[in-house]
Amino acid sequence: LDKARAEAKVVEDYGLAITTLEDVFIAVGADETVAPAVRLSNNLRIGAGRQYYATTVTQAVGIFEKRLRIASRDFRTVALLILPIGGLAAGFAINKYQVISKNDKQNDMITAAIVAGSFLIYPALVAEQVVAEKESKLRNVLTVAGCEVRAYWIGNFLGDYCLFLIVAGACWIA
Repeated sequence: LDKARAEAKVVEDYGLAITTLEDVFIAVGADETVAPAVRLSNNLRIGAGRQYYATTVTQAVGIFEKRLRIASRDFRTVALLILPIGGLAAGFAINKYQVISKNDKQNDMITAAIVAGSFLIYPALVAEQVVAEKESKLRNVLTVAGCEVRAYWIGNFLGDYCLFLIVAGACWIA
């Protein structure tokens, strides 16, 4: 190659590099629509003959369980639950004890604003988990491992919805 380079001046530069497994996962998982154009027969596939086959439902349940497990260990989940519940308690206490005004309509408006304001941070706290998975390339690894995009989003939605049910239950009780 050096001789061809010197004589023909066709090849300007060349080099060798070791590709890491992480680079391969990132390249393959970068496209969320990764799917083989031609299906291999079941005899040639990895895991041929196994009894367990992943479906969208089983994948969604797995993502759902992962979401709740992470939420149970994450301090941000406390904020996700405490801020709206604290806003509810503060708003209704201000209304009940007429702290700001003796006028019922003004107290109702202030209570509604406090309760609504306490839920403003909720979408950001829910989205933070998805963004963290995207930054850490976990979504790429899940895609390469065969997780369907639909199952990923259904599982995350159900997990976040269960967390919201705790807040909604507190709102209903209040």
